[in-house]
Amino acid sequence: LNWIVPAAQAHAVESPTRLSTPNVIDLTAADGTTLSLGEITPPPASYCGIVAELFPADDDAANLPEEIDMIGRTVYIEGNYKNSEDTLIDFSIDLNTKFQEKGIKFSSLEILDGNNKTANSTITIQYNQWFDGLDLTQLEQGDVRSQFLHNVRNSLSIN
Repeated sequence: LNWIVPAAQAHAVESPTRLSTPNVIDLTAADGTTLSLGEITPPPASYCGIVAELFPADDDAANLPEEIDMIGRTVYIEGNYKNSEDTLIDFSIDLNTKFQEKGIKFSSLEILDGNNKTANSTITIQYNQWFDGLDLTQLEQGDVRSQFLHNVRNSLSIN
């Protein structure tokens, strides 16, 4: 019956050009903390970039925290800010939305061949851009959450 009702896939199909294990990234780690997301073994060719996908974690995601349940969550943030009266206001953002893919280009073409068999890439996230242009008092509104997701997506780059 697999051709009528295909089996559900928790992750990407194993592929030499795709990581198939999701990772949870701890935003409370120190700036510059490196987290290995995995290794791929693409065939010899010229590569211009990568595609990043962000989606809800499942129970076998790597680096799941113990102090908060990330299963089914894409982003979970809680914090506070000061309003115009200098009062601390608590807020949280709890999203289970799959983010639109983002193609991230390398600064130059990566060529894998007989002379150059490996390459390393580092994806960076600029957390300080996530709240750009947002009114924190309006976080429950759909368009504000959409802008937040847009900011997260655009904060990804590759070095």
